[in-house]
Amino acid sequence: MIMRLAGEGVSIKEIVRRSGHSRKLVRQVIRGERTDVFRVRQSSLDAQLPLLDELWTSASMTL
Repeated sequence: MIMRLAGEGVSIKEIVRRSGHSRKLVRQVIRGERTDVFRVRQSSLDAQLPLLDELWTSASMTL
């Protein structure tokens, strides 16, 4: 989003307003100093999903 807006000629101040990120972060992304800003974190629940599915299935069969 930041790079797209910068490519469209939108000012840093406006990019900050639209994205909710700090001016410092927006400047770093535009300059290519930061690339790790938009990484996706794994859910803490992912490791427990098989157990939860099993519990849910067994509980629904007892009803």
